[in-house]
Amino acid sequence: MSFADGVWRLLRETPDFSPLAFRQRFTGHLGDDGDTIRGAWETSTDDSTTWKQDFTLTYRRSR
Repeated sequence: MSFADGVWRLLRETPDFSPLAFRQRFTGHLGDDGDTIRGAWETSTDDSTTWKQDFTLTYRRSR
């Protein structure tokens, strides 16, 4: 996981505690308001050659 220049990235390239047989990555962008992150999860079944969008999501800070 990394966070730099307003971009949050997560990457799972190897099997872990779950039986998932695919790779996953998330890229989210911090909004100008500092309270919103818009991003998308993607999956790859061919060793990261091609990626397919799984779903998008938006995080909003609650005040």
